[in-house]
Amino acid sequence: MMCRSGLAFLALTFVIAQAKVPECVGECRDGTCDSICYGLSDDILCKCEKYGTTLFSSTDLEALEAVSPWHCTGDSCGDWEGEEPAEFSKQACDEKCKGSKDCMAAVWTKEYNRNICTLLSDCKSNEETQELECTRCEGTKKCANCPKIEYKQGSTSVHWICNAHDDGNVYKDELPLGTTCNPAHSCSNPDIQVSARFTCQLDKDSGNGVWTNVDSEGEEEFVDTLCACNELRIAYSPGTKVFCEEPSEMKEMENQDVVLTTGKSCILTCDGHFVSELSCEFKAEDDGTVWMSKPDYFDPQEVTTGCISCNMDYCEAETTLTPETTPNPDP
Repeated sequence: MMCRSGLAFLALTFVIAQAKVPECVGECRDGTCDSICYGLSDDILCKCEKYGTTLFSSTDLEALEAVSPWHCTGDSCGDWEGEEPAEFSKQACDEKCKGSKDCMAAVWTKEYNRNICTLLSDCKSNEETQELECTRCEGTKKCANCPKIEYKQGSTSVHWICNAHDDGNVYKDELPLGTTCNPAHSCSNPDIQVSARFTCQLDKDSGNGVWTNVDSEGEEEFVDTLCACNELRIAYSPGTKVFCEEPSEMKEMENQDVVLTTGKSCILTCDGHFVSELSCEFKAEDDGTVWMSKPDYFDPQEVTTGCISCNMDYCEAETTLTPETTPNPDP
């Protein structure tokens, strides 16, 4: 169960991320889709403007001399910087962006007596750039999907929640550029925080979508991770038995104690009768995991002592061998 602070963080991240990436309108074809993007000044790779002839019928000579019929600004205008191309249209603007690996979006703006082509290195929403919605704009942006990931079962498996425009199920679907995913739980071993973010970004060289850790330069993989469980000792006492789903989940000690180090459920019996189900689960209030005892007819309880037995007096004795803490094995 996720703590309230974790839910609040994910909800806030969802709202922010939704505002950052304009959706594709229609299908993604040949690596592009229709979408109107906005950009900050640092996002503008090239901006070219072509004026019509209406302005130049003006008798205002100063205005006539101050405006050039063709004007480009930016470091990535290429052959457009020097002179007007043979064709200056929305299609030409789109093709100009497709021919540049640094260009993420092309915006075609039709104003009175002026057409504008703007090439952007990023596709942002007008909310993020604090611009008014452009009602005279058409545009395209580069599009791709990032691959789905394998769902790893386990009561302490850290899964991912994504903010895609539909259900955002990264285990079922490939998800579009701009999708951000956060861990559903924090973990202390290994260190995982709900603030971690993987975002679907475009690999400019291949044109494919890749999951990128946007907050760290480490080599963390975008996969489900099993959070380690502290050992739970089942102290030997007459009539105490424990049964687990797999024999590998139990380590038998020389003094007949049993030590559990994985999160899969086990059954504790006393004199042949069911007493409790034992399982390692996520803590509700903070990072990490905790062993839970779930008896019939009673509320589940945390095993805070690290030991349980039919006769708790036997928990006072130490084991003769204690295994290291290990993560849950793959199912």
